[in-house]
Amino acid sequence: MAQQLAIVAMIDIDAALKNNSLEGNIYLFDNMKLQGSEGQGTSHLITAIHGTYDSDGLQANEQVLNWLVFGVGSVPPNLPRTFPVDQSRKSELRLIRKFNKLKKRIQENDDTVSTPESLRTEVNKILENLGSIQTKLKSKSGLIRSHLHSEVKLIDVKGKPITDPEVITDPDNRSQQISHRPPILNNVTGEAVDKKIIYQAQYGSPDLVADGWYWSATVSTYQPGTYSYTMHIQLYKPVYQQEEGQEEGHVIWEPVYMTHKSSIRITKNPKQNGFTGSVYEGLLPIPYTTA
Repeated sequence: MAQQLAIVAMIDIDAALKNNSLEGNIYLFDNMKLQGSEGQGTSHLITAIHGTYDSDGLQANEQVLNWLVFGVGSVPPNLPRTFPVDQSRKSELRLIRKFNKLKKRIQENDDTVSTPESLRTEVNKILENLGSIQTKLKSKSGLIRSHLHSEVKLIDVKGKPITDPEVITDPDNRSQQISHRPPILNNVTGEAVDKKIIYQAQYGSPDLVADGWYWSATVSTYQPGTYSYTMHIQLYKPVYQQEEGQEEGHVIWEPVYMTHKSSIRITKNPKQNGFTGSVYEGLLPIPYTTA
């Protein structure tokens, strides 16, 4: 029976972008610590994979690796990927409600909005409080496009809209922490793949946390040893742009490609009977009583 093994990569996105490196900014974990994995919670994880073989020497079962990549400095990963879109829509609804209230005050001849100057002040307050920094995506080809649903507003890690462009342009401005786009694992290559130790592929999934895709690999435990592999990870860097003649700017999420090496250590042992401890097939020691 195949055994499912998980490797979780937690990435400090802000630090990785500043240093232009994943080294020291990626933290790896797996579920094989009790079986001998080393380097849990560091950038240098060696995942222990135990294989078994039958009495004839053939591989007895199949081990399966699954990679999950998450970002530190984003909204919690248990939220669906549509969360920024939902927040943008809520922000737009709040904007409509605020303007409806302002319209009602004007119709009721409210003295606080009776002059053009006072009206301009109220409108600016509404726009500043609700935020107006839109985001767009940049593809590998350099094509800049809006999001599928609508132009999504830039939010912080609490889900609140970011209104001050200096949060993006000034690295010392810590009034709000940008919620980065989640990292993406694009490929798995390296020694373990070249030597046909692991057979990796990308699979579809209905899980919105993984954006519908994840990487998995079957492992050949027939060849024990330590093998390295390379993860190809895509991050997104927020770049603020304001076009000439435009009052409002927008953020372009530019892709940044990085790689990081990790390792697997394969061992193999003879398949044993869980009841007798024997490596050979035989009758199970079923207890019985005599009448």
